[in-house]
Parts: sequence; C-alpha cells; structure tokens
Amino acid sequence: MISASLPRVLVTCACACVLASPAGAVPMQIVYADGAAEGFFDPELGAARRAAFEFAAETWATTLAGTTPVVVEATMDSLGGTGVTATLASAGATTIHRNFGGVPRTWYGAALASQIIAADINGPDVPEISIAFNADVDGPEILGSVGWYYGFDAQPGSDIDFVTIALHELGHGLNFFEAVDGTSGGWRADDDPGIFDRMLFRPGVGSFADMRAAERLAAIISGQLLWIGLAVVAFNGSAPAVYAPDPYQPGASIGHWDTSFSPDEVIEPFYTTAVHDLGLLLPAMVDMGWELAVETPTPRASPATPTPTEPPRPTQTPETTPRARRVQVYVTNFATKSVTVTDIGGRLRRAIIPLTDEHLGLAGIAIAPETGLGYVTAFYSRSVTLLNAPNLTRGLTLYPRFGYPNRPESVVMRRDGTVAYISNYDSTSTTGAGAVLVLDTATNEAVLSYSTGGSPRPLCSRRMTVSSTSPMPGPTR
Repeated sequence: MISASLPRVLVTCACACVLASPAGAVPMQIVYADGAAEGFFDPELGAARRAAFEFAAETWATTLAGTTPVVVEATMDSLGGTGVTATLASAGATTIHRNFGGVPRTWYGAALASQIIAADINGPDVPEISIAFNADVDGPEILGSVGWYYGFDAQPGSDIDFVTIALHELGHGLNFFEAVDGTSGGWRADDDPGIFDRMLFRPGVGSFADMRAAERLAAIISGQLLWIGLAVVAFNGSAPAVYAPDPYQPGASIGHWDTSFSPDEVIEPFYTTAVHDLGLLLPAMVDMGWELAVETPTPRASPATPTPTEPPRPTQTPETTPRARRVQVYVTNFATKSVTVTDIGGRLRRAIIPLTDEHLGLAGIAIAPETGLGYVTAFYSRSVTLLNAPNLTRGLTLYPRFGYPNRPESVVMRRDGTVAYISNYDSTSTTGAGAVLVLDTATNEAVLSYSTGGSPRPLCSRRMTVSSTSPMPGPTR
C-alpha cells in the first residue's frame, strides 16, 4: 500500500494491454479493470495514466526473464485522504503458493511461482498482481496542489511521480513482500515464512525465518534487520537493512528498504523524489528466484573507493573463450537442520533445503559434480541422508541401515558419484574404535569399512589419474 503525507509520501505495499518484450524477457499483460469514463479510461487523464503505467510495467517486463505471462490488474480508485496525507496506491500478489518446486514450506507470490514451474500456477482467470492507485490525488482536496505527474522523465517538480510509484508497486507484486504478522510475530499464512523472509537476518540473533515469534517481534522494531541474500550483498558491498522502526508501522515495516539510502531506493517506505532506477530490487529478485533478462547488475563502488574519472574500456572476449563454470557451495546448518545452497556462478542466488528433526547435528556434505546427487551426515541422530541438489530436495535417510551404530561426520565422493567415503567418529564395528565406510552409491550399501582407530573426523579427497589397465582397487562384489 502507498500512503502519502506532505512533504513525504509513505509507500506501502477490462481492457487488456500486452507489452512487447524482447526474447527471453517475461511476458507481461496489463488488464485495466476500471469502468467506462473513469480511472484509466478517464476522458482527460486516462491516456496519460495508461502510458505512464505501461512505461513502468515495460521496465520490469524487459528486465526479468521468464516464459509464463504475468497478468497485472490495474485500477484507479477513490482511496481518499486529506490535504496533507493520503493513500497513494496498494498492491500485492493475488495468490501465494508453497511446496510446488521452490524452497519447501516457503510462500511465493503467484508471479514468481509461475516462473519457477514454467506454468500458470493460479490459472488463466486470476491475475498474478493487483494494483490500485488513488485517483483522488488528481483532485484539489487531496494533498492540496500536489497531484500525479504522468511524464517519463523523472522530473515531476512538486508533484508525485506516477512512474516511481508504479515501479514500486509492481516490485511488491513480483515478490518483494514479507509474510510476518506484526502483532504476533508469527506467520500470516499457515505458520510458514515467505521466500522474502528467508533472506533476512538479525546480527546476534540469527535467521529471521528461524526465530521464535517473540524474537521476530523484537527484530521488526530493532532497526537491525538485514538482507543477506548473496546477490544483494554482492551488489551493495554489504548486507543492507530493511525498514524496521520502533514502533512497528503496518504497511511500511519490513517490506521496504531502510530510509538511510542516499540516493533513495525505489522501494523505500517514503516517497521523496522520482526514482526510475530499480537499484537493489534487481539483485533482491535474483535472491528470491527470478532470472534476469539483462546482465547481472554491476556491483556498487564502495563509498571508500574513489570513482575513476575515466573507467577502463572493456575488452572484447573472443568467442573461443570457454564460458565460466557454474559453481555451487553447499553448507550444513547445525542449528536449523537445513542445507544452504549458494550459486556463485553467473547470477548469484541462495536456496535452502530444510531437513527434519531426525537430522540432529548436521556435519558433513558431499555432492557429486557430474550428477548433483550426494549425502549429508547428522552426527547426533546417526543418520546419512540422500540429497538431490539440482531439485533442492532430500530423499531417503539411510542410517542405521548400514548396520553400524556410529556417528557419521565427514563425507566425500568420487567425482563420478559412484563411491562415497564416510568417517565415523564413534564406530563400534569389529574393525576398530573409529572407521571410514566405503559406500556404493548405486545400492546405498556400505561395502567396506576401513579401521582408523581413535576418532576420525575430517576427510579430504585427492583427484587421481588411473589408467584403464590398472583399475583402482576396491571391494570384490
């Protein structure tokens, strides 16, 4: 929702127009739902209103990549106000979805969820985003002499730039919104966070999504709630803050960047000037799962680094230069019983594979580069669990299937994924006090146990070149 007061404006979060987008960009369709001769069809202002909104929508449509159309329903309604304050607009995802192929037990807005599954998740008759603008701002009673400015040049003078507000509200609908209940600290929808909430972190406390309700209530008024998605951190040079003032402000808190940015971000809680640069919103969309149709935003220069007066000219990369490999990093989270997956090649993003209470004391993880399949060990629950890294899912939990009441820690795999080696800190096998299991990944059975003595913990692997006439020794089957 967007509200306004002078001199600052608080930003909160059936005629169809199909925008022309370049190949690879997300298709976007606008449905104007106003009645005849009103709102976007006003005889005097309707054409200017539609042109400004379509300019903003096209900015998003040509920036994000996707295959499934995003339908946006837009209206201009009488939202009222006074001479000094008014609601400018309200927007949001029309439906939210979980357990469809994104991060499990995590809510996504319909527009992003549809791109992830490459299908219209909420059906052809329901738009993905709904936005209502305040038509009363153009009248003399609301905000006095201040009205809407419908130009494209970001020069509204003393008026309110319509394109800025439209970019802002579309950003909310595309998934920049929180799922926390500001009065209870719980989640608004069936006790699960949104993908937006999984990007937030409070120093000294931890992940916003994993906090207890009381901790979240404290976090949303702390002024210390940071976005730790890797794309945003890489772009900004540090983890930026979302708006978390004391007291909590419904419609403004959490779902906006903090007011400390200079120049302003387009999705801050108060409108002060025209902003047509999507800024931090682009890497934030990447963190939540969107692909970009444009190049990854260039990281901002550190304030301590002077800007060169004449930047070096880029050199053309020969077509024969190999493309950069996709690199993924997997980290086990001991306390939260989850695995964080960070893609640091090309477009930065982070995802989380949540495990269950049977996975106590996560320790080691190994993923086969060729297949993306692997294992994660849990020390206290004495378990080893299969992972399907490409699909961000977990499979069968194997221990104590191996027959050893041990405490698995480190795990490494052969590059081809055929063999895994698991260190067992407290093995009671007949071969000694400590052991390393050799696991045949085709059957998920331990085919050999090497005695190590003591308490084996970390394992490391070393790539070896083996000729076809001298196979690597292994167990006889």
